[in-house]
Amino acid sequence: MKITFEEKQYESQMNIELACELNLHKNLFSPGQVLENSLGIDAALFSCNRKFWKYFYRDWNYLFYHWREYWRHGVDISDLREINKVFEEIYNHMPNIRYNLFIQYKRPKYIKKKTSAEYWKWGRPYFRYKVNENQQKLLENLHSKVGDYGLVTYASPAFITQDEFWQNVNNKTLIENSNFCKSIDLSGHYRYTYTSGGRFGFAFSEPEEIQNIDLKKEINSLKERSKKTEGNNIDHIVSLANNLENI
Repeated sequence: MKITFEEKQYESQMNIELACELNLHKNLFSPGQVLENSLGIDAALFSCNRKFWKYFYRDWNYLFYHWREYWRHGVDISDLREINKVFEEIYNHMPNIRYNLFIQYKRPKYIKKKTSAEYWKWGRPYFRYKVNENQQKLLENLHSKVGDYGLVTYASPAFITQDEFWQNVNNKTLIENSNFCKSIDLSGHYRYTYTSGGRFGFAFSEPEEIQNIDLKKEINSLKERSKKTEGNNIDHIVSLANNLENI
């Protein structure tokens, strides 16, 4: 049985609820399809600061074009006031980052047939989505890079119809009625199943019980751990950028 709302609908409204519930409205980034295919995520809590993102389209191109020209002519770029000025302005608009949440959204199927592969495990209708092997490898790699100061998770709805979807949107209960599974927990599996949000699931092909996570608690825990981190904001951003580029 197909879910009657689109994955992008669910993704967009979930991002809004997460941002509002956890006061993250200034730190939400949803990548385009090219970046999503490269990195394996649908959303990242990062920055939607207009002054910050504009540099990817204008000043960064300007900066590195001139940097390359100066380098070709053997000029010491450390003495160039114009270059330093651009860097300083960019740094001033960098968001304050100490932890990261990466989300891959999934629209499952609702399985009702008793002859279905995993029905014997549940004994009742359940939700199921496939684990894409290439995407899973990217997410596992991402998990290994963010360490204790990041969370990489799948998110999927535990409801079926458009009416249920909008009811959860209006009641601000999308988080409550969704299933969040850490990407690393699905290592070696091809399918993931569950019956509701806030409980647990089973991964297959070899059945393994997966404990669900409380996303709000996980994020609050990240916040607390991040207060103990050393180094300045730029160090953390550069480290994250290098890790993502390597992935």
